[in-house]
Amino acid sequence: MVINIIDGPGFFERGTQDDPLRDNAMIFETIQECVKREITKLHIFCFCIAVSNGIITEDIKTIELFKEYFGGQIDSNSCLLVTTSENLNEERRAKIKQDIWEDTKFSCYKPFFKQGIYFTGAIELSMIEDEHRTLIT
Repeated sequence: MVINIIDGPGFFERGTQDDPLRDNAMIFETIQECVKREITKLHIFCFCIAVSNGIITEDIKTIELFKEYFGGQIDSNSCLLVTTSENLNEERRAKIKQDIWEDTKFSCYKPFFKQGIYFTGAIELSMIEDEHRTLIT
């Protein structure tokens, strides 16, 4: 089995004057071009939120943009990916899932994420003892 992961550009980019930013229309053009040219077959859309930030206004606006752009075509292939959750136990993850689905501003998006909610994280390099650091870097 081969799994190709494409990390698409994020919407509502921020930067400096020296770093040119793309507006949301330009980012959607990039995504549309990939889909049109079948650069890859898209099997799942993962919408990422950081557990440390919670769901912010830009996250909701991004979901709305995708719903507007793709209609109901991607509902069955969409999931919510909660990042920076490496230190969360199963009980805490279950509570976060419940809080997300019961949130008054976000619960209406549950039908959009038919693939559910998943958690991901990474090991912080500072947490690893020096003797094992060379195995990872």
